[in-house]
Amino acid sequence: MQSTSGTSTVRCPACDSTEVDRSIEGLDPFCQECGAVVSAPIEFDEALTDFEPDRDARESWSENHRVTNSTEYQIARAFEYLEELGSRLDVPTSTRERAAEIYADGATETLTDGRSMELFVTACVTVAGQESENPIPASRIADIADVDSDSLRRICRVLRQDLDYGSQPSPPRTYLGGLARDLEIHKATVSVAEELLEAVPAKQLCGKHPGAFAGAALYLAAEGAITQREIATATGVTTETIRLRVKDCREAANGRLASDQPGQDEKKS
Repeated sequence: MQSTSGTSTVRCPACDSTEVDRSIEGLDPFCQECGAVVSAPIEFDEALTDFEPDRDARESWSENHRVTNSTEYQIARAFEYLEELGSRLDVPTSTRERAAEIYADGATETLTDGRSMELFVTACVTVAGQESENPIPASRIADIADVDSDSLRRICRVLRQDLDYGSQPSPPRTYLGGLARDLEIHKATVSVAEELLEAVPAKQLCGKHPGAFAGAALYLAAEGAITQREIATATGVTTETIRLRVKDCREAANGRLASDQPGQDEKKS
């Protein structure tokens, strides 16, 4: 029922209905629409019935509620995908947690805006892995995540630059563990590969894929037990790249071997 007092109308603060019953003396009015008790009736001049003083506040709250829910939904989806991708890549919990931190930092800086959630999360996992002792080649991650490798590298660069994570590449030896696990290579072979990598001069590593060097060292250490194609697939590079890195590793190993041999004068003595 609509009740009037002079030229005023009582509205329910809960549902904004004018069906407020205040006919029972001694009791607080109540809304006949929603049942809310109107303990302090709010009266408005009927000349201003089109004016709703709380409308802006309600709309603002509603819009904020939708935005908050949308943001929470996006974050939930991202973290769910992160766990899924982490399982497929078999990365440790510490790497997943670091990837989640990177995602949160990126979202705070609005780096996620306008970008594919899957691609951005994949980049976070890639960067987190490269900070760890067991990185995975970006090309390999791109294949498993089914994203474009060039786009993935671009997002990784954005994360490093905008979030100031640095861009120091992981050394080749850090790739050995993951590759050995994927290719089921024995620890003894990995130890030989580590020695081969130690022989490669640091200047020769600059600008070249560290995972490819690790794969090449494993190929030489395995002595034919695995193929260059298998190494290339595991590292996410071409067989030609592996062939070139095998050549580099072999030359470096031969150079060290030659330097370790006694000279002619020493032999004669």
